[in-house]
Amino acid sequence: MNPRFKWLLKGAVACGLLGWLLARADLVALWRLLSSQAPIGILAAIALQWFGIVVATAKWWLLLPAQSFGPLFRLNMAAQFYSLVIPGQVGAEAFKAYQLGRGRADAQAIAASVLFDKLTCLIALLVLGVGGASMTNLPVGDAARLSLVGLLVVGFGVLVGLRFEALSLFVEGRLTHFGQRFPKFEQLSSQMVLFVNAWCAYTRQPVALWGSLAVGLVQEAIYISIVVVLARSLGLDIPILEWCWIFALVSMAAVLPISLAGVGVREGAFVGILAAFAIPVEQALAVSLSIFALHLLLGLIGGCLEFVRLSRK
Repeated sequence: MNPRFKWLLKGAVACGLLGWLLARADLVALWRLLSSQAPIGILAAIALQWFGIVVATAKWWLLLPAQSFGPLFRLNMAAQFYSLVIPGQVGAEAFKAYQLGRGRADAQAIAASVLFDKLTCLIALLVLGVGGASMTNLPVGDAARLSLVGLLVVGFGVLVGLRFEALSLFVEGRLTHFGQRFPKFEQLSSQMVLFVNAWCAYTRQPVALWGSLAVGLVQEAIYISIVVVLARSLGLDIPILEWCWIFALVSMAAVLPISLAGVGVREGAFVGILAAFAIPVEQALAVSLSIFALHLLLGLIGGCLEFVRLSRK
């Protein structure tokens, strides 16, 4: 599919979903909620957002200790911008892998570090989500818990599966055989073998594996805290443990590659889940739009930093 058409299609989906949700809401009440937020709550959320980027960079640094912290932080900031403009949630991660690995002999190891970092974040979020869903008394809690546990099992299996030598050797053998059978793809096959080797190395290093998961729990707890701070500034007094599974489900929904930056999908997920708490559409939308505004602010700052870097080149 043509990238421009793909971008326009996902933009149309985002606008359509968001427009449909706004049509169901009282726009005057929604604006009143958004404009009446306490400045201290907004500033606290911004500070937590910045702290989250620092922790995320430290987590990536665990996998690439030979790299300097500064360039990794800059790439994470630039990725905030590209996550807003590149269709799909994977585009920003691909940008990081490309920028850091371009022209390097260990490019496959860097690509593996980016994907490994992303997957451990998702697993950490699912762990918090399962913990929160285990404490809820809502009828929807059973379905949420079952969904999150299923995703957690699959994610952890993907993360550590190649740790087992028999499986890693099988995958490497299949990739090598594919490259020999189809010479046009021999180089790609060789690169994938190097990627698998790098992934295996990460799973067999305690600091890389368990350190990433531990820091990932801190990182996701920070993001959940941002939601809690914004929600309470909007008058939503929902316990923190409930927000753990709510945020996990919303994040899983926002990953679906059907809109730009998860716009519309994220808002719909918030509206649907918070309805179980008898939260009005306007409050649910206010929470989601406030979170998106933070992403947008961080993305614009990251975009400015990226523009300065490109202009210097």
